[in-house]
Amino acid sequence: MPALAQNPSEGHRMTPEEYLKANYEPGDHLAVLLHHRAKGDTIQRLNTAEAIASDKWQAWLRHSNANGYDVYISQNTLNGDSPRRRKQDVAAIRHVYLDLDQDGDRALKAIETSVRLPRPNFVIDTSPGKHQVIWKVQGISQVESENLMRAMAREYGGDPAATDSTRVLRLPGFYNKKYEAPYRIEAHQGSPEIYRLADFKVSLEEAQANVPTASQRPTGQGSSNKKTHSVRDWRWVMQHLRQGNLPKIS
Repeated sequence: MPALAQNPSEGHRMTPEEYLKANYEPGDHLAVLLHHRAKGDTIQRLNTAEAIASDKWQAWLRHSNANGYDVYISQNTLNGDSPRRRKQDVAAIRHVYLDLDQDGDRALKAIETSVRLPRPNFVIDTSPGKHQVIWKVQGISQVESENLMRAMAREYGGDPAATDSTRVLRLPGFYNKKYEAPYRIEAHQGSPEIYRLADFKVSLEEAQANVPTASQRPTGQGSSNKKTHSVRDWRWVMQHLRQGNLPKIS
């Protein structure tokens, strides 16, 4: 799975264009999701990685971000014939990931020092003490990817609500608008490798045996009834989309 361009050098503040080119093939169909918390507005657009990295698209995303929209990108590629982002629309698994929304610095250290996990390709700082950890993968099925992410979330403290293959995560280079003072989302590059399932040494047995039903899906971190920010945001977005607020593809 070749990248579109060379990865930037260490210490460089990665741009959205560089991040897209380092993680996807030019023809990969992806979903971009914009969410304005104050307005309660959600916009979703689908296009190729090459198009999304273009000057025209990036100018639109920068304008939207400056006007209060958070910017998210799908982690896996979608069927180009569908305007939706459902499980049946996933064409290829490109990444597995963890959202470290609770005690993120401790969880990140545990992941980076673990002998059972390969070195992450990217760590994305989404706000102080909160991170998204991303591994580039190939040869992994949709079911295998979700089992793996559930197992890693259970063992390393990731958000269990962020283990679905249709997930969108924040796009580096833009600003997190959740807080009063916008926070620039930074991507830190790690390994250049692309991994297979055998590279992850976590136990998948419990994750495979305990796939949640619709009524059993987690509502928050661990066994607590307290809902995380990610869970609340994701439920709001999904409800908004189910109600038919799905813009036309541009």
